[in-house]
Amino acid sequence: LGMVLNSLISGNVNAQVDMEDAVFENITCRNAVFETVDCKDALIETANGKDAIFGNIVITDDVACRNLAILDVDEGEAKALLGLDTNGNGRLVMYGDDSNYPIAYLGENEKTNEMILQL
Repeated sequence: LGMVLNSLISGNVNAQVDMEDAVFENITCRNAVFETVDCKDALIETANGKDAIFGNIVITDDVACRNLAILDVDEGEAKALLGLDTNGNGRLVMYGDDSNYPIAYLGENEKTNEMILQL
């Protein structure tokens, strides 16, 4: 993933050379699959010398983005949204069978400006 993102911002697919920082507004990902021929999990040394294990578990220091949307790509519907509202407050919205009606909301109550949890 780092190589893909780095190639978008610097034109260099090698994520270890000419690395640049970038801020992305939204990243949508159904699955990220990291495999080797020999085993289910791949052990990768990152640029700062720390290890990241891919397979069923991903270990990383930091991931920064404004919003993260969980989508059912086959159905074309949102299942969850974790991020910031228009006022910059954190929120979590979860959807049921269709993305028209949220089934859970954790975020700001616009009337009282207090945090609420609605189920």
